[in-house]
Amino acid sequence: MAILTTRNIATCAVGIFSAALFLAAIHYWEKWQQRRALATWRESCRELRENCVHYKYKPLAHPSSRTVRLLELLPAPDLNSPIRVRLKAVSLLDSSRPTYEALSYCWGDPADPGMMWCQFEETAIEKEDPEDMGTPIPVLGWWEDGREKDGLIWINQNLLAALFRLRLEDRKRLIWADSVCINQTDDEEKSWQVRMMGDIYRNAERVLIWLGPALDESIATLEHFIPQLLKAKALKRAAGNFRSYHQLGYAELKAFELPSMSFHSRQYEAFMEITRNPYLRRTWIIQELVMAKEPILVSDYWTMPWESFHEAFAFLEGEMDLISPKGTLDAYLYISGLSSTAELFSSHAPSPFLRLLSVHGHSQASDPRDKVFALKGLATDADSIEIDYTKPIDQIYRDTAFRLINISQTLDVLSVAAVHTSDIDLHLPTWVPDWRTPETAHSLYDPEVDFGFHASAHSRYDPVISHDGLRLRLLGYELDTIAAIGPLVVRRESWKLWRLIDNDVVWAAWAHLSGVTTDSGQTYGPTGESMMQVFRKTLLLNDPTGQMGASSQEEIVWFELKIMIADLIQRLPMWFDKLLVNLMASIYVSAGLFSYMLLAVMGSSFSTRYRNMIYMSTFGRRMILTSQRYVGLTTAREVSVGDKVFLLQGGNVPYVLREINGEKDAFCLVGDAYVHGYMHGREWDPETCREIWLV
Repeated sequence: MAILTTRNIATCAVGIFSAALFLAAIHYWEKWQQRRALATWRESCRELRENCVHYKYKPLAHPSSRTVRLLELLPAPDLNSPIRVRLKAVSLLDSSRPTYEALSYCWGDPADPGMMWCQFEETAIEKEDPEDMGTPIPVLGWWEDGREKDGLIWINQNLLAALFRLRLEDRKRLIWADSVCINQTDDEEKSWQVRMMGDIYRNAERVLIWLGPALDESIATLEHFIPQLLKAKALKRAAGNFRSYHQLGYAELKAFELPSMSFHSRQYEAFMEITRNPYLRRTWIIQELVMAKEPILVSDYWTMPWESFHEAFAFLEGEMDLISPKGTLDAYLYISGLSSTAELFSSHAPSPFLRLLSVHGHSQASDPRDKVFALKGLATDADSIEIDYTKPIDQIYRDTAFRLINISQTLDVLSVAAVHTSDIDLHLPTWVPDWRTPETAHSLYDPEVDFGFHASAHSRYDPVISHDGLRLRLLGYELDTIAAIGPLVVRRESWKLWRLIDNDVVWAAWAHLSGVTTDSGQTYGPTGESMMQVFRKTLLLNDPTGQMGASSQEEIVWFELKIMIADLIQRLPMWFDKLLVNLMASIYVSAGLFSYMLLAVMGSSFSTRYRNMIYMSTFGRRMILTSQRYVGLTTAREVSVGDKVFLLQGGNVPYVLREINGEKDAFCLVGDAYVHGYMHGREWDPETCREIWLV
């Protein structure tokens, strides 16, 4: 009987295993068929491209009718069938309009297009008066010799893959996809359709976020991995446990049903692959996600609410403290920026346009004009900024910068311009941010941190520009001239120890520059503080968040040790200093071991928190010392001895300017600056101001 029972169990196990294999084989066969169909269709695209009938868009009704095109994706029982669609024009003002889904996706490489067959049953509203639109009538999109013809629309490969994935077998699907539903060759239509994008996504039943064709099958594991993470999070919260993954014992991992999450596990790497997906870097997704009623992630293998992915990401990055060595920082910037903007929008809080441009400045757009236009719909103060694709990029960027100054009556945009410097091809003035370029540092305009700086005592400025739109007139006066410059704090992501060494050597040079290592009891002129206090406050930008509070005994000991090490480093020969940074990490750590041991006794959490705060305040900045020995930090990477520090009307911070040879009162912007003692307007003297021009 025991043998029979064992045999039955074995037979059942084999049967279950075989069934699972069979189902998996069917699943992967279907996916292989989809990919084969897509590959076949791409090949046919290349053959037909030269001798095909191209679709010609029927002009939409007047913008006041709020008309948009919707793509009707026709069903196909056969996966290998070509993509066939109809375009239908409907008015968003029509309460009886059909429900539709909006597609959010990456456009991909325009040099590698696919195609789809469009049947000419486009419906449009031809009357321009929205009060008397009547019944929509069928119109022809293209004709030749009086005969109606269907035609081909060329689309990018990523959209083609999305349509193959979304097509149903037995019923049509109504979708809005920007690259097809907007005539991309008509700049006038594109301009007013883009103004409606917020309404288009807000009125969609769902927003489908297409992640693109999967690189491999590992992404399929996320269908179970992400729900596991969310279940584990709920169990941990219920147990009142907030310890990180690496602090949890085996019993806790088992109790919370946490999946394996080593950096090299298949499912963890698949999750991180999504965070590196080009989709998350698109500028347009910000509005598309924020406006969406129900955003849904769509992959080759599953669909999932965006909120589930976002919650899982926040759980891994925050509570679990699982940081991937590849791409996590950038992913955090993109996803956290999306979250903060979504929270502002949902709470109906003010969302200044400059804030949106700054927070999402690292996002990407195939059309540089979209770096501005894609965010306008989310701003609460951008009514005066016009979406117009007929204008060149440089004019759009100049007009936007001028209007941002006009809206805020401050010079905050100059801080942003200093870290979004222009490439030569646009010839932008130095006061205009080039939104195509990534930030080179954190400017002193940070929409997430209220620094509380008011260097010009809350003064306001009405901008004036020259007739050619290139020069900006300012009112202000020279505070001092830069006499000495410290090295730059740079970001190293390869190995944390190298970053510690780099930063300590830079801070040592700064300590020597400020004179704190040779402090003989002298005080700082503008404030009367000791140089140790000035150095500490400067490294923290005067601690705008108030996290460190008044100087504690821990902090004093920490700083004294850092100054001792700084003094030691500065006394070493130059060749040893270079060797120290590049080759001798172990010697440095050994030499400074006593300080780290002491910090361990005081509490490593303080050391880590303090070091991180200083790093965030100093990253991308240099220390400057002026002729009158004013101490400060500047975001100007190319700052030079002889550059001028100015206080300007409407400026919340001082600015570093450079005189233009041969031109009276003409300067170029070098960067913004923190100058200790001059950040809160006590020294502001409007009577001293004179007129200068920024070019």
